Amino acid sequence: VNNDGFMITGSRVVENAALRQRIDTEPVRLARRDKKGMTGVYQGYRGVPMLGFSLYNQIPQKFGLDWTLIAEISESEVMAPIVQLQGIITLYGAALMLIATVVGYLLSRHTAKPISEAALQVAGAALQIKSTAREQASGAAEQASAITETASTVEQFANTAQLISK
Repeated sequence: VNNDGFMITGSRVVENAALRQRIDTEPVRLARRDKKGMTGVYQGYRGVPMLGFSLYNQIPQKFGLDWTLIAEISESEVMAPIVQLQGIITLYGAALMLIATVVGYLLSRHTAKPISEAALQVAGAALQIKSTAREQASGAAEQASAITETASTVEQFANTAQLISK
């Protein structure tokens, strides 16, 4: 920026800015007022936040040129790769979460299948035991009935034998 406050070189964002675009930003005012440079975030000449560095250059002053050297970049331009990286990380994170979910599901099915089969076998065995117990109980009842009937027959036989022997 020259001593009249105009850009000396061209701009990447404004066409034909050299010696036509007036710059009245914080770094230029600081350089003119205090003859100091600065580094920081400030509003640029287009009204957008800028990250910049300024230097009050004393060498051209020896030649009657009261220049301020400014290097700046818009905050959005600085943040663009960070935002892009954030999107990529989010995408990879979501993909990894999906993969972990599928792997976890498959592993749980692989692990649960033998347990489920064993539980079905135990349930089948329990039903078989229950059926066998019922059969045995039924058989025992039949045997008890047969024993009772045999005892009754033996008692009748004994009674008959006593009658005959009298």
